[in-house]
Amino acid sequence: MTEATNGRDAVSAFAGRIAALHAQTEQARAALVDTTASASSPDGSVTLSVNPAGVLTAIQFGPASRDLPSTELAAAVLATLNDARIAVLRDAAAKVAAAVGEATEPVALLQRQIEELIQAAPPKPGDVADDNDDDDHDDGYGGRGL
Repeated sequence: MTEATNGRDAVSAFAGRIAALHAQTEQARAALVDTTASASSPDGSVTLSVNPAGVLTAIQFGPASRDLPSTELAAAVLATLNDARIAVLRDAAAKVAAAVGEATEPVALLQRQIEELIQAAPPKPGDVADDNDDDDHDDGYGGRGL
């Protein structure tokens, strides 16, 4: 076998590997297109949805939100947003793993992002002191300053 043949075989093998990686990337991308997640606070005061990038796409306030001080409502929104972002990343990691394999860098990256969100989780509602002294005035919005 000549060097030219060995070189062509190597290039051909490399091109095949590139094509396979491209196909895996497209499978993973397609799997993520419709990935969304929703989460609700434990008391039902807030329900929200996020897209694959973790961007808020919908928010609803339940009846319990009317009775919460503004700091607790804000904490509920932030904690629930974090929960939804974790959920969408877990779903994305499962879909990417199914498309390209569990022990791959894309899955590892998603797992690291999940761990970072868990570590940086905001306080849950009720763990936040209400520093707003909204009891001194009634703005018609239950002290939420809306």
